[in-house]
Amino acid sequence: MIRIELDEPTLARTRIAISPLWEVLTSLFVVQRHPEEAPWPDTAWAWHARRVLAEVPATAPAKLLTVGLPAPDFLSPIPTSAAPILAEQPARAASRATPASEGSGSPRRQPDG
Repeated sequence: MIRIELDEPTLARTRIAISPLWEVLTSLFVVQRHPEEAPWPDTAWAWHARRVLAEVPATAPAKLLTVGLPAPDFLSPIPTSAAPILAEQPARAASRATPASEGSGSPRRQPDG
């Protein structure tokens, strides 16, 4: 059994939600991290994704999301509901302002895995 102890303020800020935009970003990381062949169960999907990214001009901006990993937090904002739709999240990401107090210093690294 895994036991995680949280204080009351931390528990109050805890949200369990699906983030379609985060799923897109992490999927792009899989494609970038495994340039030859992604491990199972992503092998077929990654092959198809690479082909689409190479052949469909509209996907060109997606390549920028995997340059200089990790991606900045504003690209995957905290979902506003437990099951947001993908179309809601980019608008929220675009309108999110980063407070000046958080804008300085080194970017945080996402954990590998």
